[in-house]
Amino acid sequence: IRIERGVSASAIADQLYEKHLIRSTFLFRTIARVTGRSQMLKSGTFLLEPSSTLQLISTLNESAGEVRITIPEGTRARDIASLLAKEGIPIFERDLVPLEGYLFPDTYQIAKDATTEDVVRILQTQFNEKWKSVAQFVGQRAQKDIIIMASILEKESAGDSDRAIISGI
Repeated sequence: IRIERGVSASAIADQLYEKHLIRSTFLFRTIARVTGRSQMLKSGTFLLEPSSTLQLISTLNESAGEVRITIPEGTRARDIASLLAKEGIPIFERDLVPLEGYLFPDTYQIAKDATTEDVVRILQTQFNEKWKSVAQFVGQRAQKDIIIMASILEKESAGDSDRAIISGI
């Protein structure tokens, strides 16, 4: 099952019940609360089998098979694919190259069983959120033009001080 970040113990109980992994949502919530684990249930993708409620709660308190990956600014699509592959998430470079410049550099928690579509959605969602915050400052220029200029600036500069000079020109 996939448990999203910030989901309550009650919502997790409902998911487990729907998948026939527990018999009672009330019992799950009660045991989680009594053991003090209801606030410690992790998000992520879990491969679960029907077992005792206490065992399921323990499993959901462990790491969910996610990796934390940092994509530095200026990282090319092929290098993003390589970073992901090193963490056990096989993504083909050819799937990322057309999206060069639209995959936002940041630190992400990504499920080890994430598909290419999952990874692209995560990185592009972050890109779109960041774009909203700068779009008002770029005037009528096309997004593609801004991305090209930013990519040139990133590759031509040696550091932060150079970026200010080059962008001023």
